[in-house]
Amino acid sequence: MNINKSKIFDNMKNIKNLMNLIILVCYKNLLSIKSIIYNIGSLIIICIIFFHIISVFLFYINQLKKIKKKIKYITLGILNVNLIKEFDNVKRELKFSKKKRRKKRYNKINKTNIFENLKINIKSDNTKNSKSNRNIFLNNNDRINNIKKTTNIILDNNKESNSNFVELNNNKDKTIEKLKKIMKYNTDEINDLSYNLALYYDKRTYCQFYIALLKVKHNLIYSFYNNDDYNSIIIKIDLFFIGLTMDYVVNALFFNDETMHKIYVDKGIFDWETQIPIMIYSFLISTILNIPLSLFGLSNESIIAFKHLKNIGIKKKRNKLIFCLNLKFVFYFLISFIFLLFFWYYISMFGVIYKNTQCHLLKDTLLSFALSLFYPFITCLLPGLFRISSLSNPKKKRECLYNFSKIFLLI
Repeated sequence: MNINKSKIFDNMKNIKNLMNLIILVCYKNLLSIKSIIYNIGSLIIICIIFFHIISVFLFYINQLKKIKKKIKYITLGILNVNLIKEFDNVKRELKFSKKKRRKKRYNKINKTNIFENLKINIKSDNTKNSKSNRNIFLNNNDRINNIKKTTNIILDNNKESNSNFVELNNNKDKTIEKLKKIMKYNTDEINDLSYNLALYYDKRTYCQFYIALLKVKHNLIYSFYNNDDYNSIIIKIDLFFIGLTMDYVVNALFFNDETMHKIYVDKGIFDWETQIPIMIYSFLISTILNIPLSLFGLSNESIIAFKHLKNIGIKKKRNKLIFCLNLKFVFYFLISFIFLLFFWYYISMFGVIYKNTQCHLLKDTLLSFALSLFYPFITCLLPGLFRISSLSNPKKKRECLYNFSKIFLLI
């Protein structure tokens, strides 16, 4: 396949001549039912609008409660950071004491009858040691019980009359474990750690980091398979389909009379010199248009910022966060619905006026969208090369290399 690079760049420079907005005034052509039923793009976007409406109900019935529950557990985690650390220390000491007792048990030596007196002495010593270890074990258990009592007091004091407040488990061990789990760094937090903290916390290999980065950067994986964040899965899937619709519309914008004539002359054969600039522009424009929707719909960054606050006035900050997120979600669903209505109108008009070009447009859209799904596999290769090498040897300070890898994460 021979591709004329100069022709591609010439077509990219002529972006002003590519935009096709004149079809918006031909609304009378859309009044018949046949113009909608036999319109491929119109039917596709109607299905996406239908899913969007369903996602609103699913979000407010189920997903919003989960987000609030996570925020309130994070609040408890912030209030009880010292308690969680103490609980970890006690469990570590218990584990160590158990190992020590096990080791002594296995190291007992069978003595012969010649050393009978010595055997008696050893037994008595072992008994004393076992008693002392038992005392340590009991002391640690007492510390755990004290922690549980403290947990009961703190958790009871933090209960509110609000029915949406987190339901605390009767088993306080499980409650503390749940607090620990939610206060643990997720992938986004680990990727954004400072160099010194990354040396301590980030023990991932290159492959593990690459896979973790794909979960964040790859649109398909991020929307359907990545649950390691504080976003709503329904909104992420909804954003995925809205992004696909944006790609569809932006591709349609570049179909003008000249493009149609070119398709007719080439007898429908795919022209790479003409289509590559369209694919690149549609990918860039749809990515830019998707940014404001992501800011309104995604809650991960706001919750992570809240997670790293100090416990001074944390309840007021929590209530403020929930209020802001509620407002953002309302804006997201309203703006995205308006976008989808406009997209439906434009694609429907395109399908009515250019009936024979609908399949060609769909083909271009799928190729453009495939490009957006392919490029993360390439861009995610670079950050790991610099990051893992900068953290591989803690004795050698490679902070500049680490910061350089974080710049690549922004791509």
